[in-house]
Amino acid sequence: MNAAGLEAFGFSTEDILNGVNLLDVIAPDDQPRARENISKRLRGEDEGLTEYIAIRKDGLTFPMLIRTTRILEGGEAIGLRGLAVDAS
Repeated sequence: MNAAGLEAFGFSTEDILNGVNLLDVIAPDDQPRARENISKRLRGEDEGLTEYIAIRKDGLTFPMLIRTTRILEGGEAIGLRGLAVDAS
């Protein structure tokens, strides 16, 4: 997460180093769908734009659009790269 992302979600660099990840900024009700979409994207399916309800560290929520693409190494997906936009 870059500096703008940290600020938008209210997290610190220490939070990221301590394991805060993408699912931690998605509201609990949207997390099952997010997990499914992450799995699909890692398999190369459904590369695209998805809307979720985001949650800041302080508990405030807002609609967020996320566009992700796979990070490939030797033809294998090793992670995702994404861009999140506040959709409110």
